[in-house]
Formats: sequence, structure tokens, C-alpha cells
Amino acid sequence: MEALYIEDNLIEQRLMMLYMGDLGVKLHIAGTGSEGWTMAHKVLPSFIMMDMEMPDMDGETLLKLLKADHQLRHIPLIVITADLLIDRKVNIWDMGVIECLIKPVSKSRLADLLKQLFP
Repeated sequence: MEALYIEDNLIEQRLMMLYMGDLGVKLHIAGTGSEGWTMAHKVLPSFIMMDMEMPDMDGETLLKLLKADHQLRHIPLIVITADLLIDRKVNIWDMGVIECLIKPVSKSRLADLLKQLFP
């Protein structure tokens, strides 16, 4: 299984790389929204995890692009954010997000979520 993580924070990237490696998931990392958009088309991952705050493109814009694209709209989207109120600021659920995890995310929480998504 392959996943894409769109996150500009290097510490968060490394942590997720460790978690996903332990869970048997090949992780591709993009540091910006536009990089993530391009990589999503190349990889066609099983799922996409993403932050909402990125340097070149806000998460809301990227979510809309991903869900409007016929190649990508079926891919489950998981928002991972430090913003406790993100779902009150942006209606991420109407944009196809299946889960919103608040940082710091535990490996056990990710493992449980993956078991639900891919039984």
C-alpha cells in the first residue's frame, strides 16, 4: 500500500515516515500543496494525508482540487492538523475528508484508522 503525506514541517514528515514504515505503508512526502498535487497524479496513492496550512497553497484549495479531479476524487483524504477548530473554519467534511486527526497523532491511532479503511 502506498500513501501520500502533504506536509511542510520536516519533523512531522520524519515522524510520519517512521509510523508508516512500521505499519507497512510506503510513504511519499510532498512539502507543498502544488508538489502534493503533482505527486498525487504520479503515485495514485491508496490514501492521502495532508496538513491544511502549507506555504504555497491552503488546504481548502488543495482539497477542492483533489475532489474535482476524476483520477483522484476516489482517494480517501485524511486531514492532520494542529488546528483544533479546523472543521469549524472550513467544512472539510463536505470536501470529502474522511477523518481529521489533531497533532500530535499517535501511531496506534493511525493503525486503527488504516484497519477501518482497509480491512
